[in-house]
Amino acid sequence: MKVKRYVAGDLPEAVQKIRSELGKDAVILNTKEIRVGGFLGMFRKKRVEVIAAVDEGAAKPAPGRRPLRRNSSHPLRQN
Repeated sequence: MKVKRYVAGDLPEAVQKIRSELGKDAVILNTKEIRVGGFLGMFRKKRVEVIAAVDEGAAKPAPGRRPLRRNSSHPLRQN
């Protein structure tokens, strides 16, 4: 499992960074508003801290096994 911390101006910007680096299967674990920079506690900027993770092992099929392929002409039957 790969876990990374991102700091961005807003949540959509953070999600865009996460998808570009970790992929579409990444999940957000935590979000928090933080303040960075400034001088003596003044003039700080608001930022969003996002913790995201992706399971690297789940995205790849096991060696020697082929992924399940569904045929559109024969849908799976449910009992």
